[in-house]
Amino acid sequence: QLQDAQAQLQAAKQREAQLQAARQHDAQLHETQQRLQDTQAQLQATLAELRATQARIGESNQ
Repeated sequence: QLQDAQAQLQAAKQREAQLQAARQHDAQLHETQQRLQDTQAQLQATLAELRATQARIGESNQ
């Protein structure tokens, strides 16, 4: 009886640890996704600048 309860407690602790690890992993994924979105926005802004520069070069060559 006591051993059974101890085994159940141990299993519950393991599940809690797994949940905690999963939550942490989820938070890291969210953070990475946020950084990727920021990087994508920066790349799009850089691309827009490059296109504007390209257009100016094209105009000055004519």
